Amino acid sequence: MSLRSIIGLLLVVGLLALGGARQATPAHATTTTNPTSTSTASLYLSNWSNVMAIWMASKLNQNDTGTYGPRIAELRYSNQWSTNQLNDYSGFFRDETASVKYDQIHNFNSTGYLDESGVLHSDYGTYNGSSVPIQIKRDYVLVPNQNFLVVRYTLTNSSGSSRVWNVLDQAHLNNTNQANNVSATYDSTRNALFGDMTASGQAVVTLGAFQTATSHQAGNDADCNGAHTTGAGWCQFDSNGVLSNNNSISTPNVDLAFQNQVTVPANGSTTLYYYLGLGSSLTNAQSAADTARAQTGSYWFSSVASSYSSWLSSGSTGTDWMDTNATKAAPTTQTNVTVKYYYGTGSPTAVNFASPDVNGGISQSLSFTTGSDGGGSYVQFTVPSLQYWDMVWINK
Repeated sequence: MSLRSIIGLLLVVGLLALGGARQATPAHATTTTNPTSTSTASLYLSNWSNVMAIWMASKLNQNDTGTYGPRIAELRYSNQWSTNQLNDYSGFFRDETASVKYDQIHNFNSTGYLDESGVLHSDYGTYNGSSVPIQIKRDYVLVPNQNFLVVRYTLTNSSGSSRVWNVLDQAHLNNTNQANNVSATYDSTRNALFGDMTASGQAVVTLGAFQTATSHQAGNDADCNGAHTTGAGWCQFDSNGVLSNNNSISTPNVDLAFQNQVTVPANGSTTLYYYLGLGSSLTNAQSAADTARAQTGSYWFSSVASSYSSWLSSGSTGTDWMDTNATKAAPTTQTNVTVKYYYGTGSPTAVNFASPDVNGGISQSLSFTTGSDGGGSYVQFTVPSLQYWDMVWINK
């Protein structure tokens, strides 16, 4: 997608926010809005080619009462952009020194930001309003032109005593057809788990660990009995602090998980690295895993930083982006762009679309659906085409 098309798509989302606030009578603020230091609630990552991911915070808005914590909430692939391959990809924790669990991760305050090196930083703050003995960072890079992202945990202990810390890294897959089983397997050679959703016309997702894991699990996410060897990874972690090393399962609702227990030294830090990838077939997913594990986790963070530095330095600092003389190639037209927009109060009654690039700018109505999930109430529709810019407005 060209820069101009990306800008156009951003205009769609920006104008949605304006359209979603339309009222039958003039709107006005009933209370004064005070300044806030609240972090962004959602961030976008791209591999510049065929994979995109969306990070979300513990709370998407003040009224969010969902059970999710900071996570990769969406993972999408070019052969089926409209399908999210994940329910969530999250990290969970236990303090084994103090026998305290930090695995209800919606109780974490969280912040997130994207830096100039292509790193999406996710910091975990207080838990249920109280400080945590280990400072937790979970950072991500989606490697340019590769079908995987790399995650780095940085665990920092500022106390004068070492601490035993337990980490669960888990991907809960989103099988869109529960009539079909997902085949999940552990590959000991690759130190990776694979979740094959091709029976539902979806991707094969892989989760791998760069270091030797304490335990792993191909789990049935619908089974939350920690004593069951094929049960959900989170439930085993919550109950036992360790996973059952189940190597294979075939069931509609699958999670893939690795567990690492580490000792964080006094006044020191420990890092853990994992990767999450996908492919249109098992062979393609295995290829993504092989590429990822051929290097270290720190290598991929450095590689992405180098790629972003080169990209930024090759950009123009002048006004060429304006294309004053109309000499630049036209962007490739995107068609059937699916938009899922979360809104606050009220109910959408109509979705309208107009663009100077389509039918002389004459507006048209779009069909839409509404629903709700952990992010709140949403309206979903398909923008027929996007070349330079589109405008979408929602009536309530």
